[in-house]
Amino acid sequence: MRPRDLTRFTVGSYDVLVIGGGIAGLTIAYEASSRGLRTALVDAADFGGATSFNHQKTAHGGLRSLQTGRLDRARSAIRERRALARIAPWLLRPLPFLVGTYRSSLRGRLPLRAAFAIDRTLGRRRNLGLEPELHLPLPRLLSKAATLRLFPGIKPDGLTGGAQWYDYQMVEGDRLTLAFAAAADRAGADLANHAEAFEALRDGGRISGMPGEPKTVQWAIGRMKASAWKPVASTSTSSACSLPSMVRTPDFSIRSMRSVTSFA
Repeated sequence: MRPRDLTRFTVGSYDVLVIGGGIAGLTIAYEASSRGLRTALVDAADFGGATSFNHQKTAHGGLRSLQTGRLDRARSAIRERRALARIAPWLLRPLPFLVGTYRSSLRGRLPLRAAFAIDRTLGRRRNLGLEPELHLPLPRLLSKAATLRLFPGIKPDGLTGGAQWYDYQMVEGDRLTLAFAAAADRAGADLANHAEAFEALRDGGRISGMPGEPKTVQWAIGRMKASAWKPVASTSTSSACSLPSMVRTPDFSIRSMRSVTSFA
């Protein structure tokens, strides 16, 4: 990575300003800069020092989204999980999960069998293009005896069996975060940690910059917050602009260019 140099932020203007240098923000910075957008990212502390450091360290396939009927989110999570396994196969490993099934409308065998059937359909290409050691087995239901053998500490009262599926465990989450930082830097994004951003500057009806410590960042199009915490800007901003559409973190991706009208 290039040495930290805050003077780069005072030269010209940026198409995208990402506030927050966790895994989501760094990935957005990489995606935007690799598509030709002049991108800046600032973080008040260190890269990956907040939620990206203290989390479950799993890359899930959206199985929980099926509980609320969000097939679109489940499909997107499966696609992003496979993309991450292609990008950083040495930093992931398959991880089995097991929960007990009970006589319940949500945790019974019938609803879980239906959810697994949908997951198998949505994720039929879950292993496409991946290394064999990263292939994920299909989800399945287990008998009560098998569940007790695999999970001795499970609550036995009312147990009817188990439900098992696989996602990825991030073996070293910090390395993955810093790998995206290095990739964003190589793609031309300007990154700065320990650089706090404050509320947006306006030029008429247009957002023109972000005052910070110790420099003020100017940008031409807009800004994007990529933090799991509250927005750093205390005043809502709104301006018509063109920017790649990005899904709210932590489920992030960049799609085609379209018009957006507001940023919070």
